[in-house]
Amino acid sequence: MNGAVEVRRPLDVTVFEFGSAAASGDKVTLAGYCPVSDELEPCRWAIIPAAGSDAAQFRIVF
Repeated sequence: MNGAVEVRRPLDVTVFEFGSAAASGDKVTLAGYCPVSDELEPCRWAIIPAAGSDAAQFRIVF
């Protein structure tokens, strides 16, 4: 996973997934994590290999 570390997510997150990585032919997913807080923090983005035939083209976690 390119040095990424998997961490447990809290149960109160919102995940948006849309598009199909299989339909694009690129076989990658643009994944982003957007912190929700009182501080202005940028979203963090990574391009990761698409896992499975039903992988989303974009995935955003809030």
